[in-house]
Formats: sequence, C-alpha cells, structure tokens
Amino acid sequence: MHPFLLPVQLKLDRATLRANSLLEIPKTLGLGVVGRTELLAERKGFRLIVDDIPHFKSLDDACLDLSEYVHMLRSALDNLAFALARLKLDPPAMPGAIHFPIQETEAAFSDKRITNCLSQMEPQAAEKITQVQPFQRGKHPEIGADGKPSDDPLLVLQKLSNIDKHRVPAVALLGQVKQDHSHTVEFYSEDDASANVPPDTTVAVDPLRPGLVVMEYRTNCPIKSATGQWAVEARLMVSVDGGWLPFEQTVGQLVWYANLVADQFRPFFKGEV
Repeated sequence: MHPFLLPVQLKLDRATLRANSLLEIPKTLGLGVVGRTELLAERKGFRLIVDDIPHFKSLDDACLDLSEYVHMLRSALDNLAFALARLKLDPPAMPGAIHFPIQETEAAFSDKRITNCLSQMEPQAAEKITQVQPFQRGKHPEIGADGKPSDDPLLVLQKLSNIDKHRVPAVALLGQVKQDHSHTVEFYSEDDASANVPPDTTVAVDPLRPGLVVMEYRTNCPIKSATGQWAVEARLMVSVDGGWLPFEQTVGQLVWYANLVADQFRPFFKGEV
C-alpha cells in the first residue's frame, strides 16, 4: 500500500471495527419501557407516563461511541484529501486549506476555500472529488449515487460531524416506532359519557425518556375510573437536522459509503490514472 494512503486505511479499518461494536448496542441496551397512569386534576381525564426505561443511562455511552465513530470517518476522508495533495506536491503549498469537501449544492461547492483545496491536487483527483459530491447524486452509478442529495451518506456524515464539533455530541435517541393503547373510561353518569364523545386525546411521538407523557386523555367532567393497556415499540435513533435516522442503518451505511468513496481514489496511488 502507498505510504500516503496508509493512515486513511488504518482509520477506515478501525471505523469498521467500531461500527461492528456500535451495531451490538441495540441488542444489549434493553428497550423495555415501564409506564404508569396518572389522573388529571379534578379527575378530568388521565395521562400515560413513561416511568422507567431500563439502561437509559447507557445511551450516554452510545452517544460518545457514535461521536468517536463519526470523527474517525470524517478525518479519514480529510486524510485522503491531504494524501491526494501530496501526490502533486509534498509538502502541499497550502496545507491549512486541504480538506475533503462535502456539499449539498453546486453553488456551495464553488466556495473559495474549496477551490484553494482542489487546486492543490492533480486535475483528475479534483474532478473525482467533484463527482462524489452529494449534489451529483444520480450522475455516477459506479458509486450507487441515486436518490436525493439530502439522503447522501456523505452529507449525513458531514452533518453529524458538525453537530459533534460545534454544538453537542451526536445524540442517540429512543424513537417510537409503534404505540398501541386500549383503555376504558367509566364516567359517573351516561350524560357525562355522552358529553365526552369524541374523546379529547393527545399522543406524543417525542423520543422516549423517563417522565415523558405519551398520551393524555382529557374530559370536561370527572371520570370514575380508567383501565387499559399500553405498549410501545422503541428503536435506537440518531438525531440529524431535527429529524430521526435509524441507528443501525445509519452506522452501517456511513462506514460502507466512506469505504466506497475512498475506493474511487485508490488508482491515484497506484499510477493507474
């Protein structure tokens, strides 16, 4: 292996190992959820509350592990860009400008900092970096680049990296996949029951956490009793730009795509371009 490429490969290999360990987390976390029922003031309805989530504190470790994994992949790509620049001039003339650009739009890709970076590489290498950009999706089937730019794994990696560096560590959330509940409410009179049809109910779809009110049933008169069952299916999720992505799918996709992108540049280090 070319010595310039070795640091990149070492990080990608380590990231692959880290991905395997991350994918074990959902199997051992224990996503069981314990809930309780609480009457509202003046008995005018009730709410279902998450009382406990076993191993909830383990999510802190999952967040840190995910942050380290994201940093490893992002830095591997930056190392790749630096290695490409060294092929043209070693050491590069402007090392501080070298990074692996990732942009969703072509307009953003024309930024001066990116131009200064790509100018330090051979034209073929700069063109290849341009080809793998998220805004190019659909144009280069050799890397499976179909779909929308916003779905591009490189863009997801970039967003997670920015969140980790500039805001807070990437957060693993317990996202609700499915919620089932059935309940029977007994009123003190038939008139009271008739006055509360249809029921005034709010169901939360927020990430699960102890103390979360998952459902609230409100009435305009007191209730005598409330009985029923509640079940929720939870899944480990990753927060990206205010949305949720499945944890396992995201972890697996990021390392697969980072390796796929890196493979596009290996010929440059073998004199095959």
